[in-house]
Amino acid sequence: MKKGKAMRLTRRSYKRKLIMFGASIFTCVAMTASGFAAWVLSQDAKISTSGEVEVGSVTEANVELKDIYFVDKVGDTEPKADVKNFTFEPKRDDDEGRVRHSQKPEDPAEDLDIRIGWTIVNYQNASDHFVELYVPETVHNAIVAGFIVPHENFKIETGATAVQHENANYYVYTYSIGNAIDETGSSEDGLLSYTYSETGGVKTVNFILTLKFNWGEKFDGINPGEYFDKTYTDEEKAESEAPLGDEIEYEVVKATLNEFKATMHGIEYNTTFEALTEAEKEVEYNKKPIPKYYAIVHATVN
Repeated sequence: MKKGKAMRLTRRSYKRKLIMFGASIFTCVAMTASGFAAWVLSQDAKISTSGEVEVGSVTEANVELKDIYFVDKVGDTEPKADVKNFTFEPKRDDDEGRVRHSQKPEDPAEDLDIRIGWTIVNYQNASDHFVELYVPETVHNAIVAGFIVPHENFKIETGATAVQHENANYYVYTYSIGNAIDETGSSEDGLLSYTYSETGGVKTVNFILTLKFNWGEKFDGINPGEYFDKTYTDEEKAESEAPLGDEIEYEVVKATLNEFKATMHGIEYNTTFEALTEAEKEVEYNKKPIPKYYAIVHATVN
């Protein structure tokens, strides 16, 4: 664990703790000469499992934001040494159809959410509380293009522009929590859960938040491995101006997944790029790794 520098904060300033995720957090569909990445027309999808947690030392005005950590999906709330990455791949149990998982244990499978936890002591002195998701510009472009989408309650301001952070451009998506928590419970959207306690007038709240992405409209909101093998009804087909699901031609399927990955890496997808061999495409991807992705927990002071 790499510790951040201590930060001196004035009364109205933000408390912050920073989580740094793996460098290739958004690895998706690496293509090979024989077909798709871990999408069974593929053999060698690559994903980084490296990462760090960086924590700034911040306490002021009797509000303490502390103990930020990754949470296992099975409910374990102990800090984790390994970092979970978002993985935009076929589902592990998708073993049928023309687009499916390779069924190789070493190949990654779909994983669209990460859980983080933290604690606020003297919660009664906090006036606001929210989490910011710094999404790399290239990944934001994939969102705009309709390949993927963050959960609807991670909001981005209308007309937002990129901000620079750690020498890369990011778009900021915000999840609002507020300061009205006075009992153990969870949010209506199911993303946030919290345990509340009070001793001697000191309120302490432990939070667990799910950072969540979904598949975008280009895949009808479902995993591409399911979408490209789905048979739509005649009524659904009639409402669409383009072929849907299993009626989409193989070359279009391949091109769509290639375009997805190129967009995530900040590479212009055109006929010149598409004409490259799969090995040449990998060289281009490696030249433009996807920047790290950050989640920052904020609490403002009364």
